[in-house]
Amino acid sequence: MRCSVLHQGRSRAKQYSRIVFTIPGVVTAHNNLMGDVLNLDIREFSMDIVTAARKWYVAHLSDPNVKRNRESMMQWHKDGLAPYFVGVPVLS
Repeated sequence: MRCSVLHQGRSRAKQYSRIVFTIPGVVTAHNNLMGDVLNLDIREFSMDIVTAARKWYVAHLSDPNVKRNRESMMQWHKDGLAPYFVGVPVLS
């Protein structure tokens, strides 16, 4: 699904004919199947991804590949990244 959404702009995955993201406050439904369609709440899905990424990162801090590539990974710059954004946090 990640590749379908990020690289192809499609909301499909091999095991589903379609993935439907619902908007919080409009429809309350998350992680359920309607036939061969997967429904995900966009906020819940995003939080699941963030939580999984944080767990992975902590679990792999001592991995040589992670250590080697950590400096080139995207990082928070709490005071911005001059000259583009100054005084506001950015991820770059």
